[in-house]
Amino acid sequence: MMGFLTPVSFTMFAINTKYLPQPSVGFDAILMSFSSYIVSNFVILIVALLYWYNDGTYKFSKYCFWLGFISSSFHTIGCVGMTKAYSIGPDGPVAAICGICNVGLVFVEAVKTWKWLSNL
Repeated sequence: MMGFLTPVSFTMFAINTKYLPQPSVGFDAILMSFSSYIVSNFVILIVALLYWYNDGTYKFSKYCFWLGFISSSFHTIGCVGMTKAYSIGPDGPVAAICGICNVGLVFVEAVKTWKWLSNL
């Protein structure tokens, strides 16, 4: 089910990002994406803090918290850039560049672990 919903939600995101910043609607793509990512990251932070506070199994790690905060900040900046690119340019090249990150991650992990991909 998630394999179907994820591409559909990304497509809806791209369509909305193309439509909402039009002069007749009046949304700013950067403000729209920054505000939505900040709100969603804040909600996730509250849920995570409640989980860490109520569950005695895992110990809170300041290192992991700050590492996650920094990586989430970079991710948010990248998503805002992607939103701006969707709003002012053609969708195809933006989607292609965003889709290559999965291939890049596999390549980095293969080099890092010195393991090559299987034929499958």
